[in-house]
Amino acid sequence: MRHVKISVDKKENILYITIEDPAASINPSSINTVTVTVTSTSDPTGVKATLKETEPNTGVFKGVVMVSSKPKAGVIYARPGDKVTVKYEITETVTIE
Repeated sequence: MRHVKISVDKKENILYITIEDPAASINPSSINTVTVTVTSTSDPTGVKATLKETEPNTGVFKGVVMVSSKPKAGVIYARPGDKVTVKYEITETVTIE
């Protein structure tokens, strides 16, 4: 079974996002990336963000998303009281025998 942990910390107008997913460290000798989608009550389309692995083969990915109370390109629009959601989709490939 795959264990994935998502944590979000908001300071000022920045969301600090951490994904812990050892299976996403596809190339153990390189720093890998994963993509998340961040949405809010006011911005249901949201933005995509790329998180980078902290070091090769750690399975810990970190990144930031800016938050604004006014709509702006590349920034999550969220007003006071909005709920913000971070979506991380796991895709696995299997071979059919």
